[in-house]
Amino acid sequence: MSYDEPEDEEPENYESEEERLEREQEEFEKDQWERELEEFEGDSEENEIIESENSTEPSDEEQNILDIIQSKYSQLADPSLDEDEKEKIKRELDTLIFQAKKKTEEPRLEFEYDPDYNIYNFARSSFVLSLELSWPKIRTKMDSLMKLIANTRLEYEKIIALRDLIDKFERKYVFEIINSVKPKSRNENFTFESEKFEEIIIDLHKTYDDFFNVFLEDVHFDTRGKKYLKFMGKTSKFRALMLDLRDKKIKADELKQTFEPNFKYCNLDYGNSLGKTGTEEKGFLFQGYWQMEYTLNELRHHTQHWKQDDGKKFLKEDVQRKIEDPISGIESPGNFFILISVLFLVSYHFIDVMQTWIDTDVLFRRSRIKH
Repeated sequence: MSYDEPEDEEPENYESEEERLEREQEEFEKDQWERELEEFEGDSEENEIIESENSTEPSDEEQNILDIIQSKYSQLADPSLDEDEKEKIKRELDTLIFQAKKKTEEPRLEFEYDPDYNIYNFARSSFVLSLELSWPKIRTKMDSLMKLIANTRLEYEKIIALRDLIDKFERKYVFEIINSVKPKSRNENFTFESEKFEEIIIDLHKTYDDFFNVFLEDVHFDTRGKKYLKFMGKTSKFRALMLDLRDKKIKADELKQTFEPNFKYCNLDYGNSLGKTGTEEKGFLFQGYWQMEYTLNELRHHTQHWKQDDGKKFLKEDVQRKIEDPISGIESPGNFFILISVLFLVSYHFIDVMQTWIDTDVLFRRSRIKH
């Protein structure tokens, strides 16, 4: 061999035994992490099949976590990283995988371990759906009645006020229930449902009064029992007004006299006497929901009074109990089943009242003389 010949040199891709072992260890660890990721993704797919109500597509937050995990794996495969950097990335991966698994397992655990609440939640959702499907028909009926009322003797500003009240009823009560995000766990529901019940029941009482004020606000009720007038229900006053006006129309027809109704005056005592049980005139009002005024009144009082200091003290100290709804278990005098039922009944009552006003106007436009 010539002295000018160079000595043997190591090839460029040569690696020492130590480097080879380190590379194989890195490849093993990478394969292990990828297998764990595949298992995790498999668990996620299984959870999605179990929970049919959930979307098969991951949420933006879940997708974001998976993207970060993939990115971390790519970083870990970088041969230029030192051991400290690798350990840091591995710790971050552990945290991310734990968070992702927790998010996919929580709904499944709730489904498995609280079946009673899930059944209740399903039943409540069905009841809310019944309101959502029924309300458009109820609103259509109300709108058709308001068009007919516009052709009666009710003043223009009263008609506008009536429409605004129906809009409020729809927006603050019906849509509030339909569009609210229902809690998926029993603990979250304790405050949600009780607060919604209290909020709507108390406010609905004022809306009910405002509804009747459209028809009664300017009416002078003539009565000998004036001190009791302010305690009379709105429904009773409305019924007395309608019966008093109709009776005057009947008498004018019998005498073949021209009748011009005065909607600003009511002989309250006489109107009430016509509304006593068993009389023919009362039956011709065709109102089946007028007792809702008293139901709504009692629900409002019940909802308010048990929360007052004296009420709480009595329940807690004297009788050692609390107000608890028997179906949902929440601390409340009612639940969404009761609340939605009240909205149905009150809306039907409003329809009764508007229809009675229209019927009375129809009677005034035609003769009731029997030939």
